[in-house]
Amino acid sequence: MKARTLEILALLVVALAVLVLVDRPAPTVQLPDRLLPGFAPSHVARLRLLRGGRSDVELAHASGGWTVDGAHPADEDAVNDFLGTLEYLAFRRRVPAGTSRVPDGTSGARGLAASRLVVEIHDTDGAVRQLRIGAPEPLLGRTWVSLGGADDFLVDDYAVRALDRRAADFYRRTVFGALAAPTKIVLATSEREVVLDGTPPCVELAGGCAAADRARAAALRDRLGELSLSRFLHGASVDGVVLRVAVDDAKLAASGAACPGAPDERQVSSSLANGCLPAAALAEIAHDAVAPEVWVETSPLTLTAGDVDRIEVGGLVLERAGGGWRRKGGGALDGEAVRGWLQGLASFRGRVVPLPRGPLPPPAVTLAAGDTVETLTLLPGPLLRRNDEPIALAVHPGVRALLAADPTLFADRSVLSFEPSALAEIVADGPSGAVERAVRGATAESFALVAPVPLAVDGARLAELRDLASHLRAQRVVALERARAGLASPRRTVTFVTDPPVGESTPGRHVVELGAANPDGTCDAARGGEASVYVLAPAACATLEAPLASRRVFELAPDEATSVSAFGVSAERHGGSWYAADGTRLEGPAAAALSALVRQLAFAPAVVGYGALGGGTPVMLGGPNGATIALHVARGEYALDGRPVRYKVADEVCRRWPAACR
Repeated sequence: MKARTLEILALLVVALAVLVLVDRPAPTVQLPDRLLPGFAPSHVARLRLLRGGRSDVELAHASGGWTVDGAHPADEDAVNDFLGTLEYLAFRRRVPAGTSRVPDGTSGARGLAASRLVVEIHDTDGAVRQLRIGAPEPLLGRTWVSLGGADDFLVDDYAVRALDRRAADFYRRTVFGALAAPTKIVLATSEREVVLDGTPPCVELAGGCAAADRARAAALRDRLGELSLSRFLHGASVDGVVLRVAVDDAKLAASGAACPGAPDERQVSSSLANGCLPAAALAEIAHDAVAPEVWVETSPLTLTAGDVDRIEVGGLVLERAGGGWRRKGGGALDGEAVRGWLQGLASFRGRVVPLPRGPLPPPAVTLAAGDTVETLTLLPGPLLRRNDEPIALAVHPGVRALLAADPTLFADRSVLSFEPSALAEIVADGPSGAVERAVRGATAESFALVAPVPLAVDGARLAELRDLASHLRAQRVVALERARAGLASPRRTVTFVTDPPVGESTPGRHVVELGAANPDGTCDAARGGEASVYVLAPAACATLEAPLASRRVFELAPDEATSVSAFGVSAERHGGSWYAADGTRLEGPAAAALSALVRQLAFAPAVVGYGALGGGTPVMLGGPNGATIALHVARGEYALDGRPVRYKVADEVCRRWPAACR
């Protein structure tokens, strides 16, 4: 019975397999849908559009680009668009040529025998193909097309419309075309003429050529490149010319006469054709036909600052090296200082004035960007000459200061540099003899002060000092020889000891010496034992000078204090309330002032220094279990008795208790 069941199941499986095979549709041959497979626009040498009783169009390609009907320059974008239509022309249906379009019709009804449009394609290898456009199928939105083969095709109407072009559809309308690097531009009115020569352009003046304003020249090129004829005026003459423009060999003459039927357009003649241009666009260009001196670049530096790769100034020769700068013959340079000098020079603007008569001094500065060299010569007074230009620039005195650069201007401003996480010890001393020494503990953040008094280190101060010192840069270098006051005997020397480099046993030592403090908050500094003198920013000076000791004076919290004796006030706390010595209960501001005093003395705004305070008013604070905290306060400073550390009194304490700061 079981065997019989298995036999039946096997027969069912076979039957189902047969049904699947029978029901599967027969495979069809997949044909490409492109009418011109393998079409390459770059291989097309000529196109002819035979338009069935209308004017034919011929496009020809030569070294200068495409032309229309052998004479008019073609719009490259329009031709490329047409070629793209041919390249991607696809059919929706393919029908053998002998098959009728309808069951009872004839193939001649497709309109291909006398085509309304023939696109003739001539390739560079001499091959010729004809694409014939026949009758439309309005209900389908498609048109019959043949390619001289055995089959006819139905293609979308919109593709056929894209191929049915007039000659004017291919005409170039931009008068001057792309103006990437014209060699000469001339603007002329009845009163003025401006001539720009070369790339980068210079403006012609009496006696020579001066660098043209780069931004203004670029804006003019953009405006000229956008000039596009709104329509053509074939055979019409242009009279009453008010503006002439020439760009290399291309010319434009604009009249003051309005175009027929277009009062906002003006009649023009050009190397392209006669036609109409917007009056507003022509007015903008005419606005630039001013005195040639107005076109002169007024920046001392005409080279782009970022392109300069060599500088000769003040007896120095600076050369770009990778992303930085180096001094020829050796010596460290500060790349940011060089870049700042170039940008500063480029930022000045002068005024065009006549060149003084008489002999001229040699150039003060030579700059180069590749093969382009520019010289700057300082003339008497606030005058500067650029290259051999026939004019001078009256410039700000700051330009003269830049061009008279001394070696310190470009000197390396890096004072200290080390890996912050490698910091193991800080030693700071001064003429007073007090030496601070902070040593790292078990972690990179756990530093402790071991001299002049064992004490915790202020964590915030330590982090600020470490971050500053590990990448310490000066505002400027003021001398290459240590001759400034204050550094013969530095008022503070800070040494940062770091872990030995990998593979070495000697710890690193990074030393900075602080000299005189300047009225603006800056200070002079030098690396230990080295000659160069730096000026550090006020914030850097303050960070390097501040002591490292923690600002925590004691641990007593305001709500734990049991008594206060300070500045003529004696009070005790009982049951959460403060009482004066005569037993009067203190309320409101008076009680709050005592709690605030405890809080403000417990954590000082800053550590002033080390050593005994010397005199002062005693302040006694009582704590739990009879503990007593004894302080002395004088002249805005205070100290915990037995600890040689002086702290700054908070401003709020000075306001509430004036005796603390007298």
